[in-house]
Amino acid sequence: MQQPAHAVANGYYMGCINRVGTEAPWNIGKFYVTSYFVNPRGEIMSQASEDRDRRPEGYGEISAQ
Repeated sequence: MQQPAHAVANGYYMGCINRVGTEAPWNIGKFYVTSYFVNPRGEIMSQASEDRDRRPEGYGEISAQ
């Protein structure tokens, strides 16, 4: 993971977004890296789960008026 090193080198917080799971219709493998926040010391402060899908089509129910 290069993002923690960049956070240390530049002295700032970073929100690192990565894909998880598989993507249809290809299903050619699984993405294992999760999204996380890292502080200026390179420490991961919070990390998302591997099983949470945040694709736009998943927001229909919570964004309906």
